Amino acid sequence: MFFNGRGRLRKRPRSIALGNSSVRTLAGCIVIGRGPSSRIAILYFLADEPVQNHQQQDCRLIVEVHAPDGADIKWVHAEAEIAMTEKFGEGFALKPTTEQAASKYLEADPGVTHGALNLVTDVPLFYHLVRIV
Repeated sequence: MFFNGRGRLRKRPRSIALGNSSVRTLAGCIVIGRGPSSRIAILYFLADEPVQNHQQQDCRLIVEVHAPDGADIKWVHAEAEIAMTEKFGEGFALKPTTEQAASKYLEADPGVTHGALNLVTDVPLFYHLVRIV
């Protein structure tokens, strides 16, 4: 999903058949599922400021949220920001990013720290701390 010039979310789906499931890719979001009730949207966010890991190293924070397809993106974004602020402290905002951009950071550091929590029931959030070298 991405914002058009008027601040509204816009989708550009591209369907790919994978066995019995269907995957639709969107900029910054992937929708996976077999039917309307089982589809999820994977949203990616990147912290705009470095975050420190448990070794006090500066890291790039990448957040991945698996939300039900059709979930309120603004709510997901706000809840992810609150959860990460509670986990890592103040001083940064989460900016939407694409899966491709997130993957580039993750591939660059074999020592990535991973973690997970639930925003609410059945809405998992995965975070990744990539060391800044």
